[in-house]
Amino acid sequence: MADNFNITVDELDLTILSHLHSDGRKSFSDIARELDVAVNTIRNRVNKMANDGIITFITRISPEKMGFQAYANILIAAESDKVDSITEELLTYPEVSFLSLIMGQFDILLDVMCYDNYHLRNLIMERIRKISGVKRTETLMMIKVLRWDTPDIMANKDHWESVMDPLKTS
Repeated sequence: MADNFNITVDELDLTILSHLHSDGRKSFSDIARELDVAVNTIRNRVNKMANDGIITFITRISPEKMGFQAYANILIAAESDKVDSITEELLTYPEVSFLSLIMGQFDILLDVMCYDNYHLRNLIMERIRKISGVKRTETLMMIKVLRWDTPDIMANKDHWESVMDPLKTS
C-alpha cells in the first residue's frame, strides 16, 4: 500500500467514490455511462484506489436484523504500560466494531454491539474490566442509532482535494 503522501485523488476519483458510496453494488458500466467515460477507466481507477488503501470493499450487515440490540461506546482508562496489551486483547473480541486510542481522561475508545443488555453487561464486567491494566471504564449506551455511515466526500470535495494534493494553494 502506498503511503498517504504519494496518493493523489482527482475529481473523477471523488465522483466515482461518491457513486460507490451511494450504491456499493453499482456496476462499473453504469458509473461509466453516467460519467461518460470508458468502463476500463472506472475499473482502473477503482483498482488503483483499492491498491492505495483509499477504499476497501465490505458488506455492511444490519446489526438489528442479526439480533444486535445493545450498542455502546466504552471508554477505558488504562495503565500507560498496558495500553498495547489491552488493545491487542480487545481486537480479539467479536463484539468490537471500532477501536481507537484517544487522549484525555481515557486512553481507549471502543464501540461494541451486543445482543442485549445482559450480553453488554457481561462483556464489560466479566471480560473488559478483568483485562490486566484496565483502571476504569465508562459506558455510553446508544439508545437509537440515527446514522451509520461514512462521510459524504463530495460535500467535502475541496478539503479532500487539498489533502490529496498538498502542493495545491488556496
